[in-house]
This record gives sequence, C-alpha cells and structure tokens, in this order.
Amino acid sequence: MRSGICCHALVLALAVAGSPVLARQGEVLLEQKNPDQQAGVWVSRLAPELTFEQRREALLALRVDPGRGSPALLEILANIAGQGTESELGLLAMEILGAFDARAGCQVLVDVAKGLEPAQGALALGFLPDSSRSLGPLLALLGPGGEGLGLDPTLTVAAIAKLAPLLVDPSAPLESPGELVFLSRGVDPRLRAAGTLGLQTLVARLAFLGDSELMALRGEAILRVDPHKPGLLMDLVRATLMGGGDWDLARRWSEALLRQVPGILLDQRGSFDAQLTASRIHLLAAIVAMGGGDSVASEKYLARAHTYLAPIISARGDRSSVRIRQAFHVRAMQVRVLLFLADLYGALLQDPGLQGDQALGDSLSAARELHKACLELDAAEARHGIRSSNTWDAVLRADLSMALLLIDQRHLPGLSPNEVLAARLTMGRILATVSGREMPGFEPFAWDDEVVTNPLKDPERVYWIDVTRRRMLYASEQLAQARREEVEALRVPFLIDVESFRAEQEKAAQVRFAQNLVRARLDWDAYSNLRWPSDLALVLAGDLRREGRPQEALALAARYGRDMARASDTSSWFLLSQIQQAKAEMQEGSAYTDLDEPLRAEESLLRGVERIESLIATLKTRGMATRSVSQAEEQLARLLSSLAVNANVKLGQPERAVVWVERAHELSTNAASTVLLACYRARAGRLDEARDLLRRASPEPGMEYNLACTHALLGNREAALDWLRRSLDQAGTSPGELRREKDWAARDPDLASLRDDPRFVALVQ
Repeated sequence: MRSGICCHALVLALAVAGSPVLARQGEVLLEQKNPDQQAGVWVSRLAPELTFEQRREALLALRVDPGRGSPALLEILANIAGQGTESELGLLAMEILGAFDARAGCQVLVDVAKGLEPAQGALALGFLPDSSRSLGPLLALLGPGGEGLGLDPTLTVAAIAKLAPLLVDPSAPLESPGELVFLSRGVDPRLRAAGTLGLQTLVARLAFLGDSELMALRGEAILRVDPHKPGLLMDLVRATLMGGGDWDLARRWSEALLRQVPGILLDQRGSFDAQLTASRIHLLAAIVAMGGGDSVASEKYLARAHTYLAPIISARGDRSSVRIRQAFHVRAMQVRVLLFLADLYGALLQDPGLQGDQALGDSLSAARELHKACLELDAAEARHGIRSSNTWDAVLRADLSMALLLIDQRHLPGLSPNEVLAARLTMGRILATVSGREMPGFEPFAWDDEVVTNPLKDPERVYWIDVTRRRMLYASEQLAQARREEVEALRVPFLIDVESFRAEQEKAAQVRFAQNLVRARLDWDAYSNLRWPSDLALVLAGDLRREGRPQEALALAARYGRDMARASDTSSWFLLSQIQQAKAEMQEGSAYTDLDEPLRAEESLLRGVERIESLIATLKTRGMATRSVSQAEEQLARLLSSLAVNANVKLGQPERAVVWVERAHELSTNAASTVLLACYRARAGRLDEARDLLRRASPEPGMEYNLACTHALLGNREAALDWLRRSLDQAGTSPGELRREKDWAARDPDLASLRDDPRFVALVQ
C-alpha cells in the first residue's frame, strides 16, 4: 500500500485537473485503502466510451501514483498503449505501465512494443524502468540462444541498449550476459554494433560497481559463450582493474590471454595484425603484474610487447599511399606510446622520490623519448587526416594506459594512496619539464639540458613537429579540393543549401589555418596550435581533495589557472582557456569549502560563473557552433551546483542554494541535475515535485549520495540508508577519501533525519 502522503498528492492532482467527479473519486480511494478496488475505479474512468478529455484526465491523475496494476487495469492500459507513440494517450499509458511497482506492467509494455511498428516499439521500450523489474521481460523478448535475431533489428537494438546496464543486477540469470555475445554475431551490422556496445556498457558498469564476485560471475558467463575472443577478455581485465583491483581475478584472466597468443600468431600466420594483438596483450599483462607487485614479470612482458611491435613500426606504414596501411601504422604508434608510458611509470613506481640526479636524469630522458613518440604519432595521424592524440590526456586516459588502469585507481599493493598520489604529482612535473605549456599546473624540475626541457630546441622533436605541420596543410588542401569538386558536381550552385555552404567555408578556414601554421616561425604560439594543454592538474586536484588534502589541491588548481591565463593569448587556446580557468576556479572554490572558508569559496565560484557567462555571450554573439555553447553551459551548471552546496551546507543559506540549483537545472537537465533539483525541492517542502523528479531520473553512477539526501528529506529512511551505503562503498578507494565522505555525511543537514538510526551511526563511524 502506498503512503498516506502519496494518496493525498493524488487527490490534490485530481482536484487540480478540474474534474469534481475525479476529485470525489479520489477521496473514496483514500478511504478504501484497497489496491484492487482502486484499480477498479481507474478501469471505470478509462472506459473506451468516455471522451478523449475524460480519459486523458484519468491517465494524468493515475500517473501521479500508479501503485500496482490489476489484470483488468493492465489490459485496458495495454489497449491504450497500443495506439502507439504518436498518440498522447498511448504515451501516457506507456509511462504508467513502466512506473507500476509490479513486474507485470513491464511485461505488458514489452508485449505492446512487439505489436507496434518497430520504430514505435523501440520508443515504447524506453519507458521501461532501469531496475530489475525490466530484466525478465527484456530477456524473454530477446530469447535464449539468440532468438532476438528474429525480431526487427530496430527493436532488438533498443532492447539491448535497455538490457545491458541491468545485467549487473545480482538477480539476472547467470548466463544472461552471454546473450549479448550471441547477438553481437548477427549478420545485421546494427546488431553487431549494438551487441558490442551492450557488452562495453555491461563491463563499464561492472567496473564501476567494483564487486569482484559479480565481475567473476558475469565475466565467466561471457567467456563460456566466446572463450577465444581476446578483445572481450581484455575488456574484462580492464574492468577488473578499474573496478577495485581484484588482482587474483585480473591475473587469472591475463594469463588466459597470454595463453591465446601462440594460437593467434599461428592462426594469422604471424601477420602484423596478430603481432599488434600480441603486443597489446603483453602490455595489459605487464600492467596487471605491476599492479600485483611483480615488477620483474612486468618488465618481461613489456620487453616482449616491444619485440612484437618493432617490425610493425619499422615497416613505416605512414609513408604508404594505401589508407588502410596508414591507419594500421597509427594504431601501432598508439600502442608504442603506451609502452613508453608504461616503461616510465614502471621505473617511477620503483623510485617514487627520484632520489639523486641520475634517477631524475634517466626519468627525463625516458619522458623525452615518450614525448618524441607522441609527436611522431601526431605526424602519422596528420598523414591519415585525423587528429585525436595531440594532448597528454589522450595518452594518459587511453584504454591500455597504465595511468588509467593502475595509477589513477590508487589501490596498488605495497603503495599507500598518498604514495600513489605522490607518484602522479612527480609524473606531472616530469612531463611539464619536457613539454612546457602542455602540462599546466605543475612546476617543472630544474634541469640544464635544453634539448630535454624544450621541444623547440630538440632537433629530433622539431623534425616531427615540422612533418606534422606539412601534413596538416596537405590534408587540409585535399579536403578543400574534394569539397570544391562536390560543389561543382551539383552544376546549380545557387541551389547549394546553407549547411553545404558552411561546410565549404570551414574547409577553406582549415586550409588558411594550416597555411599560416606552416609559414609561421616555430615558436611556442605556433607549437600551441599543434599540442593542446592537459587537465591532469585539475583531475589530480580533485583527487587530493577527496583524499582530505584540500590545501594542496588549492595550490595545484591555482597554479593551473595562472598557467592557462598566461597561455590564453594564443588564439586557438582562448575558448578552451576560459572553460579550463573556470574549472580551476571551481576546484579552488570546492577546496575552500572543504577548508571551512565558505565566503572565499563563493568568491572563487562566482568568478568562474562570471567568466563562463561572458564566454557564452561571446560565443552566441559570434554565432559559434551550438556544441561550443553547450559545453560552456554544462560548465556553468556545475559551477552553480557547487555554489548551491556551499551555500546550503557551509553558509546555512538554503534559500540562495535553491536559486543556484534552479538555474543549474535550466542549463543542464541530465539525470544528475534532476536528482539534485529533487533534493532541493524536497528540502523546500515541495515533496510531490521532488517525487515526480525522482521518478523521471534514472539512477546513474555518481548520483548515490544525492539520492540518499533526497530520500532522507522525503522520509524514505530505508532507501536513504541504502543509497548512502552505496555512496560510501564507492568512496572506499582509500582510507582518506572514505573518512572525508563519512565526515561530510555525518554533518550534512540533509541527512539529519537519519542520525538517530544505529545503522547510520555505524555507516559514518
């Protein structure tokens, strides 16, 4: 039975709907307290002989608090939903079916989707809740052994997208993840893409949850269906590392990968494809070994990875005129860069303090080689007409990066979280020493050799910079020529649409940019047009804050902001610089909040708000792309949310906090923003609005704490405690981070209603 508060909300909604009859009927519902009788009333209000407006009013009222559907109510809603997504009544009925507490509503909704046109059926599946209630109906729809291949691909793709993230639920059948593998083998390319994406989504969710037992169960189910697919197994190893560092499981799966290498080389007769796969497998095995504390095995695997990769690099596919060979060379170069990064990080973890000039000199020499490899990769990508790796961040956050899979996780055996953070700080300084402006926020080491510390004084690196500039010009000219030929082929230029005209103008602008870049003297401004700045310092500042070290985070963020401001005179960096400086100001403000200096926090955050508001006005005045405006608005929403937290928790000004949150939600209506707005509506006593917002927001990673606060304010004690437990589980990366989160929860006024509960006390102690 629903709570009395929800029933009163229902009566209020009925009255607001303007129907005295429905309002009186609602009063009867309050007295009856009988779900079956309530459902019978709704059936009578939805009878087919009633007018459209009467049925619409009833559906709007039922949507407020659907409860559990009786068979008769489900049947009539199914008939209405069968009208399809082009009908307002059909859409309302679909929403209500997905909101019923019982699984039966989900099953009916799936049955309705099967009976609609494929495109409409796919939209209908979108109304299924992101909970275990949807699991059974979706699995039944796809069917065991790939029966889903018999459905229309549009419907199957929608079902896979909805099902994949739900398979992390412990109630999902053990073999169910294997269905995604089976479906990914379909002949239809849409099914293959959807199955692959579904598997990636599942593995990412498993990594986020960090449940080793669940990871093992789901992973083994996938491997039973396809035990000899190295890509899947590599994804599982990566997910294991990112999900908490279960080294035994990661080691078991990486050893299984290594056992596949001889077969891969034999099946593909030692081709370059096979050797590249072998190199990637050994790189991953080296990362696992390093994480498990076996540096000897790690060095051995890295050496083998280099050996497999060497002949591919020597073949110089970037000089070929064959596009596929160019692309393959780019892939090989990307792996080479990651191997150099692993070499450098492996040595650094053995000596985090870099004791002595010899250790520092060796690290800087290795970093110079790494940077030279990055510049050579830039040149290879420019030859192929792409630019994706021209920043340190692309290297540090690549799928097989030791930084992403190992260092950033802060749970290495034998190293404390503080020692890992120290290694990351040292790495930032090393990269700043060899690449200058590319690594803002970090203080370079003092070193006399300019060939090492200045890429513009290093002949080997200058060579690859010049190659990149020339190749960018050639690629731009080729694109412009292709565009001119397309326009001429139309033979009626006056019929060219606006988008085509803009595309032509953009190609011409690319050519002018590349021409100016090649003609310009190679100085830091020209170089900055090729290599963009990393935001590693901001990421690290956030991790320092979470570790309970706000003073260091403050210093790092402030230095980053100053470095970006000095570099922003370069035209290509200006827009990026404004957003990055605002991010730095947000980190500063958050650090001041942690330091119990809320007024200084608000000052920093308001500076960021002013900066982004000015940037948005400039972008709109210049008619810049919508994507650029949206990016700035997202950052503004984050700043406003930080202002709200500071005002509510530290300044004790909840009224001002509500204003900030309302503005943030206007700019960004994603799930996280919706939950935050629900929290503040609940705090203001607008409980029904808060419940409605919660109903519309699907829980996503990172929202656990705000969900706990919202449910606590709504009086849902059990849900609040459950979400708080999940939030603290996610904060368990290190003792410092967990202690900070517990202290915050213990003082948070939003959780005040839980403080007398022994379970809350146990959670925050």
